[in-house]
Amino acid sequence: MGHQWEVPAAQRLRFVLNFAYATGLRISELVSATQGQIEVDGHGDHWLHLVGKGSKATKVALPPLARAALDRYLMQRELPITPARWDPRTPLIGRHRTRQQPGKHHHDQAVEYLAAANWLLQERWKKG
Repeated sequence: MGHQWEVPAAQRLRFVLNFAYATGLRISELVSATQGQIEVDGHGDHWLHLVGKGSKATKVALPPLARAALDRYLMQRELPITPARWDPRTPLIGRHRTRQQPGKHHHDQAVEYLAAANWLLQERWKKG
């Protein structure tokens, strides 16, 4: 039995999988990340500033896979990909509005996506 994904949900899942894989972020870090936490340094490298485990400020490099996933996902959401045009309050993971259930929080939705992603990966391993 397969999942029937709406296009925005599938795009969001693809972004979450690629970005989380490329950066190694925890679920809570990824769910709370915003565009305002991304910095481009003098060399053109992208960094995500966040508060990590133990409430310690840190930064995580955004390698090419993460940056490409972010750019693609921003375009799919019809948002600018140029950092100078970003709204610092915009979450990296867009809210899925088409079937949002009353009382469901953004964090809960992201956890559901990651659980589905885990299921998909397990299914691939069974077939491979």
